[in-house]
Amino acid sequence: MKGSKTAMRPNNPKLLIPIALLIVLVLFLANFLTGGKPYSTNLDDLHAQFNRDKGKVRLLMLLSPS
Repeated sequence: MKGSKTAMRPNNPKLLIPIALLIVLVLFLANFLTGGKPYSTNLDDLHAQFNRDKGKVRLLMLLSPS
């Protein structure tokens, strides 16, 4: 790719900086829209909310740090 000065390189700052800014913006908006409240670790709260939303589409994700 001789003619292309903006060839796709793994460390292309013209590509990495906008992507990094977009990721930061998405994380900021996610925090802002949730009111900055941390997620509950109380499973009783999760169970009650799950039952209140009967008839709605639900997505339950179980994540493991390992």
